[in-house]
Amino acid sequence: MTDDQPEPSKEFAFVEYREAANAYFTGVKIGYTTVKHYITVNGLFVALLGALIESKSGVLAAANEMVKWIPLFALAFSGSLLAAVRHYFNHLENCRKRCEDIEHIYGGKLFTRLGRIANRKATFNSDLGLFAIIGLIIALWICVAAKVHSPGFNF
Repeated sequence: MTDDQPEPSKEFAFVEYREAANAYFTGVKIGYTTVKHYITVNGLFVALLGALIESKSGVLAAANEMVKWIPLFALAFSGSLLAAVRHYFNHLENCRKRCEDIEHIYGGKLFTRLGRIANRKATFNSDLGLFAIIGLIIALWICVAAKVHSPGFNF
């Protein structure tokens, strides 16, 4: 135990292990789904932007204003995801470490081995990888916003 508390009863530990494991794997599923939706929504923003830029010739009267707002919505969307990512990874790590603690007391290898993989220095850091992907998309939307708001801006 890491908190200098007495060992929990075996029944409580198994319930806690099950709930922490469920929270961990549900969190992984939610994270995967969120990244898929993030990429899809950004693709929809790009498609909408392309369609509105093509139709600015008069089909939609408000297309010019809408074109200016799309990059701002995309930036707000990306910023909100970026703000949540650190909390997401902290939640996963907390669940994994609690399961490791219980495995250490009562046996088990699943989360202990996941912990070894997560603590390797040479492995891919998923936190930084996701930050890099979101950061790249934010940079692209900033360039698009600059181009849309300042037509003289060149990449």
